[in-house]
Amino acid sequence: MSMAEKMFRVGFGGFSRLVPTQASNVARKLMMSPRKGTPKSWELDMPEPDRELALGNETHLSIWQGGPLKVLFVHGWEGRVSQFAPLLGRLDRSLFTFYAVHPPGHGMSTAPESHPGKFIEAVRAALAFIGEPVHAAIGHSMGAGVLCYVQAHDRSIERLVLISGPARFHGILTRFSAFLGLGALAEKRFLTSVESHVGIAISDLDMTGLAERITQPVMIVHDLEDKEIPFSEALQLHQRFPTCHLLETRALGHRRILQGDEVVERIDGFLCGFIGDL
Repeated sequence: MSMAEKMFRVGFGGFSRLVPTQASNVARKLMMSPRKGTPKSWELDMPEPDRELALGNETHLSIWQGGPLKVLFVHGWEGRVSQFAPLLGRLDRSLFTFYAVHPPGHGMSTAPESHPGKFIEAVRAALAFIGEPVHAAIGHSMGAGVLCYVQAHDRSIERLVLISGPARFHGILTRFSAFLGLGALAEKRFLTSVESHVGIAISDLDMTGLAERITQPVMIVHDLEDKEIPFSEALQLHQRFPTCHLLETRALGHRRILQGDEVVERIDGFLCGFIGDL
């Protein structure tokens, strides 16, 4: 943590103890205001989509036309579709047609705000457009958690790949609260404010509870040194899915895992291993 971050944390922490309600509202707005970062070098080989369209409610979809099997990609918070460039370059276009959703506040969307509820709406809008069957969905970080939630309720996807995903959204919120240095009362009000704004109970965004309802094959990919979502959360999820394979990586972290050679190869094998006679 830089000196500036430490000073901000101390200052915000003091603010939260003096006026906890105001601090909790500021914290919620900070958390729900995604920033658009600069693509990394390994994202620059992203092939141009064949089609891009708006699905409504600030959700957009990119399509790479190919084979008969449909694969949906969902990036994470403050992520980008281009982070899937290594996978899109490896997977066989003669087999797969790719769809990548841009949730509100990300990619082509100009919305200033986003949150898990908006991601869930975006994924459902994409699935409605794509139509069944969806051969596979691949999610990273919050995108992985959202796919788990949608699949547990809708069961419209034949197999899932969950990369660097959370076991519980509650953990994401408390880690953000700790980063800001919120006092106990401000944190409690922050959690209540987020829950009210999203419109989904935080307890309903517990992926470990939802996992038991997903009987389709699942592949979890997580790095042992992930500093944003601890590897322990992957272990919690792995224990709860009825049919699940866990791929552990090391020294790739939370985002570079998407361009790891072994990761790309193993995901390719997982998707192709479930292809019968076309």
